[in-house]
Amino acid sequence: MSQTSFLVFTDLHADIMHDAVARMQRISTAALEADVDFVVQLGDLMYPDRAFLERQDTGRKSIACMQKKKPWSMNRDDEKLSILQLLSGIGKPVYSVIGNHDLHVCDKTAVCRYWNMPAPYYAFVEKGYRFLVLDTNLIWDHGCTIDMAFGNHSGYDEEYLRYLSEDQRIWLDRELTGSDEPCIVLSHVSLADPVSGIHEREKVLSVLGRHRDRVRLVMNGHGHVDGLRYEAGIPFWDVNSASYHFTGTKYACTRYSEKLCAAYPKLSGTAPYYDPLYAIVELLDDRIRIHGTHSVFVGPTPQELGLPETENDYEPCAEIRDREILFG
Repeated sequence: MSQTSFLVFTDLHADIMHDAVARMQRISTAALEADVDFVVQLGDLMYPDRAFLERQDTGRKSIACMQKKKPWSMNRDDEKLSILQLLSGIGKPVYSVIGNHDLHVCDKTAVCRYWNMPAPYYAFVEKGYRFLVLDTNLIWDHGCTIDMAFGNHSGYDEEYLRYLSEDQRIWLDRELTGSDEPCIVLSHVSLADPVSGIHEREKVLSVLGRHRDRVRLVMNGHGHVDGLRYEAGIPFWDVNSASYHFTGTKYACTRYSEKLCAAYPKLSGTAPYYDPLYAIVELLDDRIRIHGTHSVFVGPTPQELGLPETENDYEPCAEIRDREILFG
């Protein structure tokens, strides 16, 4: 018998996908059928709708930003409102993580208000487990970290992105030291991937390693891959995207129709999954049981398109694998 169960999904990308509402419908139905205790979304679901942004103090800046970033700001607010209604209809708490795409046209204050987050990084407790939510959306700029906001990260090379602030590392250590519940850590960007994870990987692994007896699992999105690795004796799980594997313009492919790709201009740079991917996670006394979902690619696979092998050991796949993670 599980102590608790939750549904996790990530990287739906409603601002890219043409069928985001249909995917969210299936995810919300799965949460209802499994009768989970809560839902976790690990970021890059969507940035806030225009009407919400206009009510914020930074509304004018957001609208100006939307006009500049048209490929990322299709203004499909009817779809966004439908997604919000589907999430609300689950009738259970929804805990969110900020993703980099969520900050294309607004700041973290707006995102936190939109998703009812108390802060960009925070803690919550469910059924005896402490969950620690981190914010990996910082930029290294002239010797210090600054927040991603209003798409400012597009002006930096990759080496300056994916940072975690020092105050978060201190907070993380304090949270792990100051309570005795088993912990699960949530982030958007991987904390462990040596290639595409955060730049302070070793420092964060040092903090987590000191508390390996209490850290049951670390979960992230962002990479659009499915994989599990162990670092410092702790399992780090990359949760696959609910929607697609990223291929980019070099390997662009028209999988639906020219008309649809014109309406959704980033769609051709993706290798979509036929079905939405998500997982039901059971937290048991002696293990974590992950019930994944399995699909196929729409059209050519990334491998068939000649996409180079990934450097993080995880090959593109249209699934989240079933797993069991034993304690002790």
